[in-house]
Amino acid sequence: ESWLQYSLELLACVICVKPGLDVYRVASGATSDKILVPYIDEMNMARAIELFTEALPGAIIQLLAIVAGKHHGVMPVLSLLSCLCSASFISACLSYEKDTDPKS
Repeated sequence: ESWLQYSLELLACVICVKPGLDVYRVASGATSDKILVPYIDEMNMARAIELFTEALPGAIIQLLAIVAGKHHGVMPVLSLLSCLCSASFISACLSYEKDTDPKS
């Protein structure tokens, strides 16, 4: 049973449906005795990893490209805004999910 569960979790990651699976588990209030951390904490850890390894570094790289670049256009600024919006949305979701969790 554990290998089947591991395989399904790995498959969810590979086909990029893990965030949806996490949200479903949190929204449905699913629990299990076999997990080490609650599903809400697992989802928030994944979001924090995404924030600190993708959204914020992307914003820093875009900002450096705008400052150091000779060509200033609309697209680099839009890309920077996209990274900043992603970072702000992720951080807002982290706070909101923890604040509205009835078990916290």
